[in-house]
Amino acid sequence: MRFLLFCSCLFFLLFGELVCHGQTCKGSLGDPIFTETFGAGSNPGPALPTSVTTYNYNPSGCPNDGDYSILNSISPSCHSSWHALPHDHTGDPNGYMMLVNASYGPGVFYTQQAPVLCNSTTYEFSAYIINLVTPEAEAGSPILPNITFVAETVDGAVLGTSSTGDIHTTGDINGWVKYAVTFQAPANNAPVVVKMINNAPGGYGNDLVIDDIAFRACGPILQAGFNTSLNTADQTLCSGDNANYALSASIEPGFENYSYQWQVNRNGTGWQDISGFTNSSCNVNITNAQIGTYRYRVAAALPANMSSATCRVYSDSVTVNVIQSPVANAGPDKYVFEGDSVRLAAIASPGKVSYQWTPPDYLDDPTALNPVATPVNDITYTLHVLSEAGCATATDDVFIKVYRKVIVPNTFSPNNDAVNDTWAIKGLESYPAAVVQVFNRYGLMIFQDIGYSRPWDGTVNGHQLPVGTYYYLIDLKVNNLKKAGWVTIIR
Repeated sequence: MRFLLFCSCLFFLLFGELVCHGQTCKGSLGDPIFTETFGAGSNPGPALPTSVTTYNYNPSGCPNDGDYSILNSISPSCHSSWHALPHDHTGDPNGYMMLVNASYGPGVFYTQQAPVLCNSTTYEFSAYIINLVTPEAEAGSPILPNITFVAETVDGAVLGTSSTGDIHTTGDINGWVKYAVTFQAPANNAPVVVKMINNAPGGYGNDLVIDDIAFRACGPILQAGFNTSLNTADQTLCSGDNANYALSASIEPGFENYSYQWQVNRNGTGWQDISGFTNSSCNVNITNAQIGTYRYRVAAALPANMSSATCRVYSDSVTVNVIQSPVANAGPDKYVFEGDSVRLAAIASPGKVSYQWTPPDYLDDPTALNPVATPVNDITYTLHVLSEAGCATATDDVFIKVYRKVIVPNTFSPNNDAVNDTWAIKGLESYPAAVVQVFNRYGLMIFQDIGYSRPWDGTVNGHQLPVGTYYYLIDLKVNNLKKAGWVTIIR
C-alpha cells in the first residue's frame, strides 16, 4: 500500500496536480545510514561544507536572510519574535542545531548525497524542524516556513518529494516535528541526492531550526516480542541464573518473502547478528547471567539484500534486564531479657525485593527488613529475601538468646520480722557467675557475692547498717550485661 501511495504522489507531482505532505515512513526503519546532528560544543559551531548548503555561514548567532548559524542554544536577543531554545532537539544543552534565516527567494538550502542504496528498497530522508517564531509574534503575520524534501538522482530524475506545508508557530520549545520524504532506490544503483528546498520568501518570519537529519531504509511493519510478537514487556532475570526465551517476529502482510536476522545488544556494546538465527522465531539461552541488559531485535530485508546493513529494517527491541541476585544477611545474633524487645539488624541487597521472616512468631512485622522481636524463649529466625522478579531467594539466620529477667527490688527491711528481711533479687539464679556488689554513699564496697547464693541481709561484717540508700552494681557475666541502681534499707 505504501508503494502505491508513493507512486500516486509521484505521478501527480510530475503532472503538477498534487504534492504529498508528510511522507514519513509508516513501517519499520533501518539504522541511520547517514545522520547529521551538527555535533556538539560551545557556541558557535563550525560552518557546514559548501557542498551542503549555499547559504552564508554567520557565526554571530544572529543570521540575516539567506544566512545560517550552528548553535547549541538560541537567544531572542537577536529578534524579540524568536523563541529562546536552551538545547537541541534531543535535549542536549551542548548539542548543535542549524538556525536558518531563509533567503528572500525560494531555493535549496541543504543538499547531501546519499550512500549507495539497495535495489527495490524504500528509504526515508527526514529532519526535525521547529518554527523559531513565537505564537505571540504570529499576530504580526510573519512568513511561515514551508519546506520541500526531495530525493533525486544526480541526473535530476525525481524519486520522491514531500512538502511540510506551512510550519506554524508553537508555544512549546520542545515542539519539534519530524518531516520526511520516502522513495524507492533506483534499480541501477544510481547515486541519490537529497535536498531541502525553501518555498517561502524571506522577510519577516521564515526563521526555522533544523536538527537530527537522517537517511535510512524504510520497510514493512516489523514486530518482535517474547513468545509472540505482541509481547514486548521487559523480562527480568537475576544475576547468575540461566534462562531460555522464545522470540517471535511478525511482518506486515504482503511481505512474507522477506528474510530475517536476529540481533543482540549486550549492555549497549552495539548490535551483533546472532549466527544461525534467521527464522521468524528463535530461542535464546542466557547462561550465568551478568548484571545489565540483553536487548534483542529482528532485521528484515529482501533475501538478496539481507547481507547489507543499508537495506535492512528493524523491529523495536525487547529487553531482558539482569538484576543483582538478592543477598540476605540476617545480622548479628541478639540477646534480650524476657519481656523486653530487640530490633533485628538485617541487611539485604539494594533494589526491589521483598522480605519474609520465619517463623513469624513474636515479630511486629515479619515482612519488614528490621522487625522488632519480643520472644519468650530462645529462638532462631530465618530471613528470606525474594527479588521483585521472583527469580531467586536468599536466606540467612539469626539467633536470639532470651535471658531470664532480673528483678531488683529497691527496698527491703532487715528487722527480723520474717517479712522482706533480705534483698531478694528474682531471676539471678539463672546467672551462676553473676557478681553482686553494694556500695555506701562514699563508694566503699560493703557487700560482694558471686552467684548470689546468700541474699544480702543489710549487714556488713555482722553489723547492721543504718537506714539509708545504698548503691549496687550487678555484673551478670554474660554478653557484658550489667545492672546498676540504688536500694534503700528501711526498718
